[in-house]
Amino acid sequence: MKKILLTSLCIACCSVFASAQEPEIDLNDVIKTYNETAVAFNNKDFNTALVKAQETLKLAAASTEPRADTTRMNIENLIPRIYYAKALQLANDKKYADALMVLDTTRQAATQYKNDDIKDSADGLVLQVLTASAHELLSDEKYAEAAATYEKIIAITPNDSEAHFRLGQAQMKLGNETAAITTLQKAKELGSEDAGKQLAILYLNKAITANSAKKWNDVMANAEKALTYDAENATATRLLGNAAVQVKKWDIAIENLEKVVPADVSNNQAANIINNLAMSYEAKGNKAKACEYYKKITGNATFKAFAGAKVKELCK
Repeated sequence: MKKILLTSLCIACCSVFASAQEPEIDLNDVIKTYNETAVAFNNKDFNTALVKAQETLKLAAASTEPRADTTRMNIENLIPRIYYAKALQLANDKKYADALMVLDTTRQAATQYKNDDIKDSADGLVLQVLTASAHELLSDEKYAEAAATYEKIIAITPNDSEAHFRLGQAQMKLGNETAAITTLQKAKELGSEDAGKQLAILYLNKAITANSAKKWNDVMANAEKALTYDAENATATRLLGNAAVQVKKWDIAIENLEKVVPADVSNNQAANIINNLAMSYEAKGNKAKACEYYKKITGNATFKAFAGAKVKELCK
């Protein structure tokens, strides 16, 4: 008798335990939690919405009501949308790092719940957030971080000329000239006019530095490169012509200096162009043109003695 009572007690306890493990879920509870999710979502309380969404999933999975399965499908469709809306809000608040983290979760959820529209939207927003972040970093002079972010953009969109141009700018600021030139050349190939201008400035600065050091061949090489990117650059043209005089490449000197002949020769830089042209024509044996240009600078205090003597020698 004692044994039978123990067995009965065990059955009763096990039944209670089984009942505790698998409680009957009322459909109204499922719908109520789903509605709470929707309200939180509409109020842009995305963290609460995500918590309520997970609760709804658990309740729907535990319910035997057929309509609970419909609710489950609806909440699975909603979850990626909640993550996406949260990421968008973070992006609008310029919390770019947080936005990118949530977008990663968004894409995972969209894949899990087969929401292709949200996945595509998330992919597009990732690119927008990276671009905004990179521009801000570049503006704030955080060049290493900016460069790393532009590289991420290029990995997604390899033919983005603007991203290549901005990356080249960041690399220049970091002192990585070789990489910057390669990147800017790629940007120009992709259609960036700004990249061409940046390359012209880069090579022009190198030509100016070489000119100060009187490295005439380097001046010519860099001035010529600057002119390949900005054919109308008067400074590069002048440097190339003047350097050509120093290495006695008279034809190159004449070709370039003729393009920058100044109307006013009162200042020494302008007078020097005229003097170099005159010397180049004289070296080529064109006395008439040499005489013409020497006459232009006889009134310049620096050159009048030399030019006057040349006029007497050549202008007969």
